[in-house]
Amino acid sequence: GFFQIENLLSTIKSAIESSPDTIDLEGMVISGMGEGAYYMSLDGYRKQFKDKLGYSPYPGTLNVKIVDQVYMNARRELVKFPSIFIEGFRDKTRTYGWAKCYLAVINNNALTNAAILLLERTHYDDSMLEVIAPCSIKQSIGIQNGDPISLKVYINNSKKPQIL
Repeated sequence: GFFQIENLLSTIKSAIESSPDTIDLEGMVISGMGEGAYYMSLDGYRKQFKDKLGYSPYPGTLNVKIVDQVYMNARRELVKFPSIFIEGFRDKTRTYGWAKCYLAVINNNALTNAAILLLERTHYDDSMLEVIAPCSIKQSIGIQNGDPISLKVYINNSKKPQIL
């Protein structure tokens, strides 16, 4: 009986340890409301992005609309995983919400230093992702509104790719 128990234990152990390091998401590139550019330009966010992601994001977010239910569910799961947390802040006139960042690669490593933002305050629902990178994502990988896009999102920060 001892070996069966040992086998069972090692099976359980490997099941626990092989918890996924990434979540795959797919959607379609759409045009946003232009708000991303404004938020990305605020010092209160920029400084934190630079410190925590290692770069200042291109002023603007790429908006990705998730259509498939499978990916919609995966998108909802995302928030359960530890993120790179960008604190909210206030200036003289208003307060700005927090953002959770998850490192991601786009279109099978076409772009490897992107990040998905989940925002405390947004006009969008769960079917929308906002993606940032140090460069214009559309220009650097040649995609436009209406194009399909795939994202591999790192949910286990210890396994994240090196930021180059």
